[in-house]
Amino acid sequence: MAKLKGQLFARLALDYADHPKVVSLSDAAFRAHVEMILYARRYETDGRIPKRLAETRWGTESVSELLGNDPEAPSLVEQPSGDYLLYGYADMQETREEIAARRQVNAQNGRKGGRPRKTQSVSEPVTDSGTRKKAETETETEHSPTESVVPRKRGAHQIPDDWEPKPEHRQLAAERGVDLDLEIAKVRDWSKGGNNRRLDWDAVVRNWIRNARPDRQQHARPNREVDSRDAIVQAHFDMQQMGAPS
Repeated sequence: MAKLKGQLFARLALDYADHPKVVSLSDAAFRAHVEMILYARRYETDGRIPKRLAETRWGTESVSELLGNDPEAPSLVEQPSGDYLLYGYADMQETREEIAARRQVNAQNGRKGGRPRKTQSVSEPVTDSGTRKKAETETETEHSPTESVVPRKRGAHQIPDDWEPKPEHRQLAAERGVDLDLEIAKVRDWSKGGNNRRLDWDAVVRNWIRNARPDRQQHARPNREVDSRDAIVQAHFDMQQMGAPS
């Protein structure tokens, strides 16, 4: 893979397009979701999408699809402020704090004279094709924002057993209508079950709460199936009132 210096990268899982939430989207909503991810990564918004931008650039129909493509974890979540948040953004992309930490490490390495390129470590190729594949993988890892770039090298760790939520977490959970104890339990399972390590677990939990689906939004979401059925019943009643055969 060619080296693209200065370029930013966003991550998409290889099965992204086959995910049940994504495969049902229209072409316009699919494109909107991808472009929202790229926008958030480029401007380091931690997944936040301004309401005016979303509805002007991608249209209300695409936004509506992304808000309703899953009953528990839709691709887009409406915030109390009216803006939107990409669900699970921090699980796949670097957050602003992680980017700042990586840049600080890179700056320190630069002051020390830099570090050897990763592709120089390929010293015992088995075959020509095997060597090329490994070199390409390492180049991609070096220039795309994968997890290995960020915290695991310097002090990253799983969430401590004695970690406790701070007042800021409780306040944010209350504002979002989120069950804080449940979300923290999910964070612990995610960290321990997948050996996921981070530098700043306070920041991880904050982002997790922001991505959590607020209960009040679940209750507020209209039942489109019921609405559609009611509309059909009403239309049938109107036809009867006008004398049309039932």
